[in-house]
Amino acid sequence: MKKNKKKYVALKTAILVVVIIASIGLGIYTFNYLYMQNKIDKKYEKYLISKERENAINKYKTLGILKIKKIGLEYNILNESKEDALEISVAKLYGSNPSEVGNMCIIGKNLKNRLFFSKIGELVIGDKIEVMDQNNNKVEYAIYDVYDTQATDSEFLSQITGGKREVTLITDSYTKGKRTIVKAREI
Repeated sequence: MKKNKKKYVALKTAILVVVIIASIGLGIYTFNYLYMQNKIDKKYEKYLISKERENAINKYKTLGILKIKKIGLEYNILNESKEDALEISVAKLYGSNPSEVGNMCIIGKNLKNRLFFSKIGELVIGDKIEVMDQNNNKVEYAIYDVYDTQATDSEFLSQITGGKREVTLITDSYTKGKRTIVKAREI
């Protein structure tokens, strides 16, 4: 009987030790995650203040405005997709301009928070995207495809649209070495 009691106490102690270690590990992981998110947010915080952002954006030509109500996204579409431009907004990577026939490919950062294209993975087929050009002409698009692809893939840049207007959103995926692609067609 004493042997069983010792085994039971040893088992309870082992389980308690595992739970404590797991709790500590989870606490450290959560702290590091929140710390990194805060660090990223602080880096981009100045661009959320309109005057700072406006001054930074004025260095580039703005082609139009991209708006996705479902995820609270609204950014100027810059004409250059250089790294420093992508630090302040989204940018045309390739293809047609707003309101033109063709596939306008727009690239944006995925900072894994609320900024830029961080939330486009939440979009589904049928969701709406609006693009307004510099003359305030607005075109509405419906998403027809959302997928992850290899970072080396470039098929989504195709300009074969059958004479229609399309928009392709491109960002880093949550999976290393992949991109998230959102394709939409004018409705």
